[in-house]
Amino acid sequence: MKQLIRYGKHTEYQKKQVVDFIDNLTIEESKEYQVTVKPYKLSKSDEQRGYYFSTVVRVAADWQGMTPPRAHELLKANCCYKVYFSDLAGNAYEYRPSIKDMKIKPMAEYIDTCIKFLGAEGQYCPPPTRRGE
Repeated sequence: MKQLIRYGKHTEYQKKQVVDFIDNLTIEESKEYQVTVKPYKLSKSDEQRGYYFSTVVRVAADWQGMTPPRAHELLKANCCYKVYFSDLAGNAYEYRPSIKDMKIKPMAEYIDTCIKFLGAEGQYCPPPTRRGE
C-alpha cells in the first residue's frame, strides 16, 4: 500500500486509511512488512523517469531510427518549453530547462507534450502501468 497524506479536507481520512491497513495486517512467521513514513518530495518521480526513458524516448528512437540519447534530444528540442532572458547589455538568450531539474508537475506536462508530439506524427505511446499490474 502506498498512501499520500496531504493537508486538506481529506487528511483525516487519508491517515485513517493507513492505520486501518496496518491494523488489518496478518503477521505470521513467513510474512514480514516494512513501513516507511517520509515527507513527500515534489521532485519528479522514479515512475515518471522510468516511463519517459523506457517508453516515450524508446518510441521516438524507434520512429526516427536513432539511439535513445539522440531521441531524448529530439524530444527536448520539440517538446520542452523555452525560457527567454536578456543580459544587462540587452543580448537575448533562450534555453530549455534540464529534464533532471524538473519537478513533478512540469515533468508530467513535458511527458504529455511529448506524447502529443509523437501522436501528431502517427506514433503511439503505450500508457504507463503501475508496478505489479
